[in-house]
Amino acid sequence: MANIDRDGFEYWDSAISTEEISLIKNDIEKLEDDIPRYGVRHAEKLIPAIKDFALCKKTLDKAKSFLGEQAILSRAILFDKSDDHNWFVPWHQDRTVAVAKKFEHEDWKNWTLKWGTHHVEAPEHILKNMITFRIHLDDAFPENGCLKLIPATHHKKLTQDEITKMDKDSLAKTSIRNAGDAFIMRPLLMHSSHKSTSSEPRKVVHLEYCSAKLPDNNHWA
Repeated sequence: MANIDRDGFEYWDSAISTEEISLIKNDIEKLEDDIPRYGVRHAEKLIPAIKDFALCKKTLDKAKSFLGEQAILSRAILFDKSDDHNWFVPWHQDRTVAVAKKFEHEDWKNWTLKWGTHHVEAPEHILKNMITFRIHLDDAFPENGCLKLIPATHHKKLTQDEITKMDKDSLAKTSIRNAGDAFIMRPLLMHSSHKSTSSEPRKVVHLEYCSAKLPDNNHWA
């Protein structure tokens, strides 16, 4: 069994019901035409059923089991890899967070603007107080670009040289999940995904929770 402390990830089977999945998919179909379905940022604001799931007692209690009572939702994204929108994700650690406003602090760097929201590379202590839930709305398997990961790489920020030197082929594991299951990971866990070679969709709701406070009384976007 995978263990979040040892491995940097674990599984949450049957995290979301078939009914909840249907509600989310129905809301996705109602999105305005100018919103790209393949990558919806601020998903909790644009897709009501995602907000309902992300903030319901069941999901918040799960986040609090890793982060404590201070855990709050900090970001929600919908990813939809398909024939029309297909992409390769190289090996990386998730180091970027979305915040309400830009601020000056030496430990927060590499600022970017996405969908009008400030994103920044957070310091290690913030990332270690975060947990990510990848909620699978469809089956995820190698042919449709499911997640690959390298266990026990979540303890620190890795340099590019350290990432390059890893024997990723021998260390990597493939996260095959059924629709309704969730993959839970620490942001610093090394992960990647291939392009899909299947016509089967791979919708994933990416939910980030954090228990750390931001500088300057800032708050999550």
